[in-house]
Amino acid sequence: MHSLTTSPPSDTIGYDIRPSGRRQGHATAMLAAALPVAGGLGISPALATVRLRTLAGRKVIEANGGRLIHQRDDRLYFHLPTGGDHDRATTV
Repeated sequence: MHSLTTSPPSDTIGYDIRPSGRRQGHATAMLAAALPVAGGLGISPALATVRLRTLAGRKVIEANGGRLIHQRDDRLYFHLPTGGDHDRATTV
C-alpha cells in the first residue's frame, strides 16, 4: 500500500498547462487520467488543495468529482474519487 507523508507532503499529482493550451480541457483530462493511478497505489480518496482565488484550478478539481471538505485561510481542500475503497470518506 502507498502512503502519504504528512510533513512536508511529498506525494503530488501535478500538472502545468502552457498559456496557449489553457481553457481547452487539458488539465481536467490530465487529472482524470492520474486519479485511477493514485487509486491503484491505494490512495482513496485523493486530497486536492487549491487557493481560494484560483477559479480555474477549482473547476478542474470539481469537474473530476472533487468535494469540498474544508477551508483554511485562502486554501480549499477537496476529496477526489480514485476508484478505491475509501472514496466516500468525508473528513481529512
